[in-house]
Amino acid sequence: MIEKPNIVGPEYIAELLGMELSTIKVDARRKPESLPPRLVLPGHKKLRWIEADVLDWLNSFRPKRDAGKKKPGRPSQASRQYPQGLGDSTS
Repeated sequence: MIEKPNIVGPEYIAELLGMELSTIKVDARRKPESLPPRLVLPGHKKLRWIEADVLDWLNSFRPKRDAGKKKPGRPSQASRQYPQGLGDSTS
């Protein structure tokens, strides 16, 4: 048996994102790319989303955790590679 998806409205999106309901309604029409992918049913104008899609969309913005990876930045002098003869204090 197919599991029934949980359908949510703009109130759910507004609460989840901490935005005003009116902002969600305006953004859904003017800037739909700023919101999760919408469920568009033929012949219906109501704003609806599938909850699982909303949560997947939201999780896509979470930073990826790479254990042991250093922050990007300028390398230390000790780790720099110099061509032969450069960087030596003996010359």
